[in-house]
Formats: sequence, structure tokens, C-alpha cells
Amino acid sequence: MADKMFEIEIREVLSRVIKVESKNQTDAILKVQEMYRNEEIVLDSGDYLETDISAVINHNLVEDIIYMEEADERNKLMKVLCLIGLSEYMSNLISIEAGSSQAIVNEDYLIEIGVPVVYIDKVMHYVNMFYRGEFNSYLSQI
Repeated sequence: MADKMFEIEIREVLSRVIKVESKNQTDAILKVQEMYRNEEIVLDSGDYLETDISAVINHNLVEDIIYMEEADERNKLMKVLCLIGLSEYMSNLISIEAGSSQAIVNEDYLIEIGVPVVYIDKVMHYVNMFYRGEFNSYLSQI
């Protein structure tokens, strides 16, 4: 099987707490915004807080899947999970478990079956949409 191309976003968060004297909080925020705009405050590597690496999701394609004429919501969930980068096998396994009345898909389950940590938040987002019945939105609009 040929390799596929994926878009992966790397986001770094820098953070610094600035103490300023002011009459109120709103004025203090405005003062710090002005200082930042004037480059009196410049964040650098010493202000590093965290890094998030995640797949870039094409939300138009996700909507196309959600609104397609497909009666089985599990198939929609599987297709969305494949779209975000999970293997077809893993996507199918998760969608079957989510559709089972005997199982609940949660973060612990995803870790147990080997879902890479970088995908867990996104997978849970779509699994929760599935549980809320949002994958049958198209059918409910007919």
C-alpha cells in the first residue's frame, strides 16, 4: 500500500505574566496590549509553555461525511476517523465499539487499543458527536 500525504500542525504556546499598575483590569489589559504592539514585550524561548502536534482536519470533508445519505452512523464515524489519520482497522474497531450497547468508547479504551496519544482528543470529539446522535443530522432534516 502506498504512503498517503498528511498535514500535521505543530503549535507552540508561549506565555508570560506581566505585572502592571493600572486603575482597573481593562486598562491593565489595554496597557499590556499596547506594550506588546510596540514590541516592549517580546516573547521568546524562555516563555515556552507547551507544544501540541495534531492532524489538520478538513472540516468540509467531515461535514460531507456527516451529511451523506448513509443510514449507518457507524460507517460515518469510521470514515471520519480514517480522515483524521487513523488506520481503517482502528477506525472500524472504534466505530463498532461505539455503536455497541455493551461498550463505551472513552480515553482509557483508546489508549488500551493503541490509538496514538496525538489523536485521542480528536477521536473523542467525533465519538461524542456520534453518541449525541449528530451523525444522523442529515436523516433528521429529511
